[in-house]
Amino acid sequence: MNRRQKNLLTNLIFVLIITVGFVVFMTNIRSSINSSEAAKSMELLGKEALKYLRQYGSLPSEPYIETVRKNLGIVRLGDIHYRAQWIDFGADANNTVLAYTTKPFKRFFKKYHIVLWLDGRVERCAEVEFEKICHEQQQEFELEWLRKHILQKPRMPAEPDLF
Repeated sequence: MNRRQKNLLTNLIFVLIITVGFVVFMTNIRSSINSSEAAKSMELLGKEALKYLRQYGSLPSEPYIETVRKNLGIVRLGDIHYRAQWIDFGADANNTVLAYTTKPFKRFFKKYHIVLWLDGRVERCAEVEFEKICHEQQQEFELEWLRKHILQKPRMPAEPDLF
């Protein structure tokens, strides 16, 4: 190989490494922005649910939450599982999950869910921790309902994948 070919090969490898690094960086920036917007959206939903709880003495229904989502223009949150129908009256607000994202977000090969607690806190829970929390809180009939209605729900082809 002559000097010119070596320089060309070196430049090609350098450009390839820079391009791959930039693509990985931009993908993580996009995920970070989407998860940040989703967390803010979940906070807005939490505020509305707590406002409803203070005003009426019970948690709002799922159609009410969907109406709030549409009125506020929340799009980056994705599908959520709203658990109000499964929460007992008098449940501990600090340790009860009110809603969570059904599809985990990814960041540098780590998956996590955005969780809205009954007291209004919004947290990003690692997938392992999230599974543990769900296992503790979800009862068998809720899990069976999820298997039938959420996990086997076909996706519409026209529905954009924002994440």
